[in-house]
Amino acid sequence: MKAIPHFQNERPEMSEHEDFSAAMITLSAVARVYWRMVIMHDVIWTYRLPTAATDGVYIYVNPNFFLGLPNHSQRAFLLGHEVGHIVLRHPQRGKVFRTRGFFRIIDGIKIAFDHRRYNEAADAVINADLIAHGLEVIDGAILDDRFTRDHLVDEAYLELTEELEQEAGEQEGEEEGEGEESDGEAGEGSGSGEGEGESEEE
Repeated sequence: MKAIPHFQNERPEMSEHEDFSAAMITLSAVARVYWRMVIMHDVIWTYRLPTAATDGVYIYVNPNFFLGLPNHSQRAFLLGHEVGHIVLRHPQRGKVFRTRGFFRIIDGIKIAFDHRRYNEAADAVINADLIAHGLEVIDGAILDDRFTRDHLVDEAYLELTEELEQEAGEQEGEEEGEGEESDGEAGEGSGSGEGEGESEEE
C-alpha cells in the first residue's frame, strides 16, 4: 500500500508544463541518477508549501516558486535537491532519531538530535553534489565550503554540533567572566543568554 500524501495535488497539469519538461531534460543530461529518481516518485504540486519538500515518498513543489525560478537549470536543481533527500533516506533517518530521542552515542555520551541542523547538513552535502554535476544553484540554498559531495551527512551534522557546542561554551565562559567583574551583582547579560538559539522548529 502506498503512503497517503500530506497535501493534495492542486495542479497536476504542472507535470506536463513545458518548464517541468525542460527541467527534466536538463536533469537527465547532467545528473541522470537524480532524473531517474524523479521519474520514480510522484510530484505533488501544492500551494501549501512556500518552496518544495519531500517526506521520503512524494516530492512536493509550489508551482509559483517553481515557475518563478529564472531558468531550467535552477528548476532541475530544485527537483534534484528533493530527490537527493529521498536517495539518502533523510526523512526516514530523521524520524528514527526523533523517535529515540538522540542522534548517536559517542564515548557513552548521547548526542542530541536537532532536525533543523540535520537538514542543514543534508542540504549542504546534496547541494554540493548538484553543483558538481553542473546545475545552477538556487538563491538562498544552503552552501558550506567545509562539506563536499563526498561527505556523509552524519559527519557533517556532528561537525556542526561540535561547532555550536564550542561556541556555547565560549559564550558561557565570557558571561561568567562578566559576572565576576560585577562583584556578585547581576551583571548585564548574566543568565539572559540561557536558551538562546534553542528551538523545536521542524
